[in-house]
Amino acid sequence: MTQMFSHFILRILASKIKANGMFAVMVDGTQDICGSEQESVCIRHVDSELCVHEDFLGLYKMQQTTGDAIARMILDVLTRFSLSAGQIRAQTYDGASNMSGKYNGCQAVISSQYPLATYFHCQSHLANLVMQESITSCPFFRDAVQWVHELGVLFKRSGKFKVVFESVVACSTELINTKASIRPLCPTRWLCRLSAILSVLENYSAVTESLRSMSEGSTDSATKANALLNRFEKTETFLALYLVKKPIALLEQLNSSMQASSSNLSGSIEAVATTAKQIQVFRDPIMYTNLFDETTKISANLGLDEISVPRRRQPTPRFAGSSPHFHAKCAKDHYRLLYVEFIDCLLGCLQKRYDVRNSSFQTYLEIENMIMKGTATNLDLISKYPELNVTQLSVQLPMFKQHTGASSVNEAKLAYRAMSSELRQLFTQVFILLKLLLVCPVSSCECERSFSTLRRLKTWLRSTTIPRFA
Repeated sequence: MTQMFSHFILRILASKIKANGMFAVMVDGTQDICGSEQESVCIRHVDSELCVHEDFLGLYKMQQTTGDAIARMILDVLTRFSLSAGQIRAQTYDGASNMSGKYNGCQAVISSQYPLATYFHCQSHLANLVMQESITSCPFFRDAVQWVHELGVLFKRSGKFKVVFESVVACSTELINTKASIRPLCPTRWLCRLSAILSVLENYSAVTESLRSMSEGSTDSATKANALLNRFEKTETFLALYLVKKPIALLEQLNSSMQASSSNLSGSIEAVATTAKQIQVFRDPIMYTNLFDETTKISANLGLDEISVPRRRQPTPRFAGSSPHFHAKCAKDHYRLLYVEFIDCLLGCLQKRYDVRNSSFQTYLEIENMIMKGTATNLDLISKYPELNVTQLSVQLPMFKQHTGASSVNEAKLAYRAMSSELRQLFTQVFILLKLLLVCPVSSCECERSFSTLRRLKTWLRSTTIPRFA
């Protein structure tokens, strides 16, 4: 009975996708409780009202995770659903080499057979990589974030420490409305770490007091608590966490903005530019001075030592030469150098990861410019798409621009929706161009949402899932 319902739903989804014509493929992998590799396959398509749909088709067990094997699996799934692979207009995966590899990756295998299947790296995954690379390249912030993780591991594994911490929070009048919980950091999702860092900052006095009480024991947990206490009693740790929270919050907001099914690549490019502009503000000396003064005031209230300049190290003349070496005169100047280095690294990673100069983005931007300017500028590109007619498009684009005045993809979409059915018949080719833009996925988050469903299916009766076709 369950299988009948499953096939009925899948047939409905397949018929809708087929009716809408062109579509995009999104794939991401995870492991079930038995360790079997499961690939989640989702399809993104656009209906006649230019509404975007992202539908989950199923989880498929893989014997191999090579690019060729995953590509064959995708094409096999499309065949079973009676979907033409020739209608693939975009594909989105993460940055793993077996998915995004230039020569043997899944996207390369599919693109070699279907050149119109443009590949886009998952934009949410890129934001995650930006934060990971930025923090790990700056030891001052990297170590502080890692200590938060170790604290979360201790809180999760030691029942005694959890009881001590909760009792300290309960007895504190300052933390009466604070949630008494500390979590370890997610090892892969760097942009899910802000809540854990904020929890430590909000409960800092309770953290140090709990670690001090825990370190007085004689167990292995006491040894670890004592080591963590030595780190969290240093004002430098508090300063690092306080400085890093705002940049992480910005990137986390950027990541969240790209996870909606209705998101489009034009909006993501604009969101990245806005985020980079705001991060640039953090280089302002006045803003840093305010942050440093706030940290100094809060750390004094917490009973932490005054921030000092680390011990000066004289570099080896063989590497540094005979010129005089720079040494910061005060702690504020010393840590500003580290903070600016982190911000510059963050901006550099944003520019490197979100590079719109690659061929996929160039194709997207050229199609977008045709609608924005109202002219069919790239006839060679238009001729590659069998659904487009150069002659009709050259007539419809100027008329659409004059009638709507749209200056963005979203404005063009809303203008088309507001048209009557008779008026829409004047812009059939523009409608196809809009579908080509909207069908390109911003992220593969729909696949990751299916992982949550898989987790709920992990029961003792059935710990793995294998698709069965009628």
